[in-house]
Amino acid sequence: MTNVSEKKPNEMMRGVLYVKRSLLISPHCIRIILTGKDIANFKNAKVGDNNKLAIPKEQNKIFDVLDLKQKEKLKENFHVRTYTLRALDLEKEEMVIDFVAHSDEGPASYWAIHAKKGDAIGVMMKVKNKSLYTEANRYFLLGDHTALPVISVILETLPNEAEGEVFLEVFDESDMLDLKKPENVKINWIEDNHPGLRSSLVKTIKKIEFREGDFVFAACEHGFANQIQSFLRSKTVLERKNWEVYAYWKYGVSEDASSAERRSIRE
Repeated sequence: MTNVSEKKPNEMMRGVLYVKRSLLISPHCIRIILTGKDIANFKNAKVGDNNKLAIPKEQNKIFDVLDLKQKEKLKENFHVRTYTLRALDLEKEEMVIDFVAHSDEGPASYWAIHAKKGDAIGVMMKVKNKSLYTEANRYFLLGDHTALPVISVILETLPNEAEGEVFLEVFDESDMLDLKKPENVKINWIEDNHPGLRSSLVKTIKKIEFREGDFVFAACEHGFANQIQSFLRSKTVLERKNWEVYAYWKYGVSEDASSAERRSIRE
């Protein structure tokens, strides 16, 4: 049996974890702390990377890691959704996932809103070596409410002397969190209670006077991510390795139906 510490890049880590506690950290953000012996399977996981959550379609369903390995069973018995690994403490056996919860219409939001201690969920992650950002003179981070977890991780891991600016769109003032960050990084909160219908991120990025050595990270709705990527491609002052754009969701379309189109942003 392969030891976790010997896993190679892109190998899959899997585990069945259980709700330890649930915290409403803002009106539209639920923090779920997961626990269980399978936490050890994520020894090589990197905070800030994406994971796949397997949410049982059947309430109180009993399942194990083998159920997560069989594609047909996975598709038949689970809703699979992508989230950010917000925090991981192997000693405490705790994994933290933040959920956007503006309604209980989607399977992930419904699960998070109604989660209670002991509820089971499957977690799958690939081993990755790529960093969330490259070393830069200045950092510019832009995202909507879905990007708040990963941008929070980036801010927490930037060098203390880092300089830059962050632009975060959230539903309203009550969702503006006190984020840990370097002293010389400024956070700009933008209220937008109609996410997907509009976004100020495209206009915002076009106003930034970029210089050589800057780094840009942007994550938001597909249509706006596409516009941001097109703009960054035109900025010759920025090397391609110094910007990353992700489409985390597509307005009016489920994750399953939009996955291929959203991945095209990365190509």
